[in-house]
Parts: sequence; C-alpha cells; structure tokens
Amino acid sequence: MAASTSTTRILVLHGFYDSAENHQNQMRSLIRATKDVEFFFLNAPFPFIDYGFLQLTENAPTAQRYQWMSYKPEWSEIDFPYDTIAESVQYIIDYINANGPFDGLLGFSQGAVVCLAMLMKIST
Repeated sequence: MAASTSTTRILVLHGFYDSAENHQNQMRSLIRATKDVEFFFLNAPFPFIDYGFLQLTENAPTAQRYQWMSYKPEWSEIDFPYDTIAESVQYIIDYINANGPFDGLLGFSQGAVVCLAMLMKIST
C-alpha cells in the first residue's frame, strides 16, 4: 500500500497591525520545516486604523497593514469594545467556503480571537 501524499492545509490569520505577506515572512522558518503542510495567509478585511496607542516610529513599515476588529476607545472596557468582529468572522467563513477545506486554523493575537469567535459561532 502506497503512503498517503495528502497535504495538510492550514489557514493562517495575522494579528493587529499586520498583513498576510508580513506574517508569512515571519513564519518562513516554520514553513520550510513543515514539508507536508500548506499554509494559506489571509489579510483581514479592514485596513489598519491608527488609534494613537501604538508608538509608530518614522521607520515604521510603509506596507499596508490590516486589523480584524476595530477598537472604539470611547467604549468602556467592561463592554466588548470591538465592532466589525462579526464581519470578520463572516469574511473568514466565506473564504473557507470558497477555498477550503482546511485542516486547521492558526491565528496570532487578533487573528486568534477571530478564530475563537468563528468557532463559537459555527458550534452554536
């Protein structure tokens, strides 16, 4: 019996103030080390908004950056102070339906939060 040649497909979601391209570059060592895994990197649907709490330097990257959730500083921290999360979840579900199936999700920072929100939505 021949060995299976199937490739594991992982959808990767970057964090706040990041991009699919940059995150893929940051993961290049892992990508090279995992021969039977194919990684798919998805940009968040919302361009980065500078809310003033990041200390961006003059040397900050000029490439487009993205975010999964929009922060509303006027909202209290007790409430869930993000909007656009439902839109991001639907965006990922639509991407999976169009490009899947995937064997797993890998989210970093905001990407991990959106992964969890998506799994909670589809499990109910």
